[in-house]
Amino acid sequence: MTLGSVISSATDLDPPPRQLVLAWAATLAALIAVTYPLWVPGREVPTVVPHVALVGATAAASFAGLLLIAWGGIGSLLSSRRSRGKIAAVLTGLCLFAAVDELRWQAWAYHALVVGTFLWLATPSTALQLTRWLAVGIYGYSAIAKLDVVFADTLGQQMLIALGDPVGIPIESLSVTARRAAALALPVAELAIAGALGAAIRWPRLRPYGIAFTVLQHALTIGLLGPWALDHGWGVLIWNVGFATQTAVAFLTIDRPANHSASLSTTTRRFTPDGVATALCGLVLITPLAYAAGYGDAWLNAAFYAPRGERATVFVQRDAVERLPQTLRQYVDNNDEPWQRLRLSDWVLSDTEAPLPPQNRHDAALAIAIGQRFALSERLRVVAEGPANRLTGGRASTTLTGEEAIRPAACGRTAVWP
Repeated sequence: MTLGSVISSATDLDPPPRQLVLAWAATLAALIAVTYPLWVPGREVPTVVPHVALVGATAAASFAGLLLIAWGGIGSLLSSRRSRGKIAAVLTGLCLFAAVDELRWQAWAYHALVVGTFLWLATPSTALQLTRWLAVGIYGYSAIAKLDVVFADTLGQQMLIALGDPVGIPIESLSVTARRAAALALPVAELAIAGALGAAIRWPRLRPYGIAFTVLQHALTIGLLGPWALDHGWGVLIWNVGFATQTAVAFLTIDRPANHSASLSTTTRRFTPDGVATALCGLVLITPLAYAAGYGDAWLNAAFYAPRGERATVFVQRDAVERLPQTLRQYVDNNDEPWQRLRLSDWVLSDTEAPLPPQNRHDAALAIAIGQRFALSERLRVVAEGPANRLTGGRASTTLTGEEAIRPAACGRTAVWP
């Protein structure tokens, strides 16, 4: 059975679960709205193109992607008829967007692509089941990615202080060991939620309790990351609300029997839409194991707020800073050192309303583009650091000075100015 016939047979299935489609489409629409500079022309930050052959297609692909997402997303929200076709349009639009700009490979966009594929291909009951398992995997892998000394000593400490200050708990007065243990309790609680949701799949009576713990965890996360605490962007807050909502809907929606005639028509085939969707879910749940071994991207493998991953820092020579436009100069750390740090992540977040994906190749590609645009090719430096050791926090570090030295770190990516 060919892929085309699998897709064709999916149109014979019952409509996907309406509540989950609504939660999925509303979350995606809200996130694209609050990060709109990332998706439309006119931003200052260059486009990070995965392959030079795609450079000429960036504008056309983005325009087509925007039209497909707008048409399919609005259709999914407003109409329950032929919703699989609308979902397919949204998925196509997302793929076009991501194909021409790696900065759009946000964690929530990847999740929307995966869940949308479940809704498009699978029977309603299978789509719900796969979305449940995906949630379990995300919570579990996200927790495991933070169980290390780097999180315990850095972001975990910041979260503890943000939790303790409002209620008068002096976190900084605790011993180093106590602070580390308290910080690691945060991912341990996240891992417990994954276990509770996994048990709820097996024993449906536990689902309300698992969802209650999940909602509580996301409420706590929003409290930690909101403008009143660590001041992360609106995208983070909406993603937490949307992911919690989709998880709750997937677990609390009652499975209904599949269309009997459609089920009979696919049972004798080697490949079915349910089978393809299940294989995709299995692949998505396996790839984080490769990331744990040092392969793959952090956000695409559920390593959220896990500072152990690779990181890069871009510097510009002090006597060449004046060549940068004011919009970039404001992100240069001014000091007496011969090399000044250029805060690329702050620049990207300010201009696109979305964070810079935490892979060194993006920093390297942007650094090369800046060097070429402002005659700084030999006056830029990138300090590329590999993933940290879980127990010691130690990293391998490489200093790359000049465009030719930086280029291999971009891994073939090129950055194109609007």
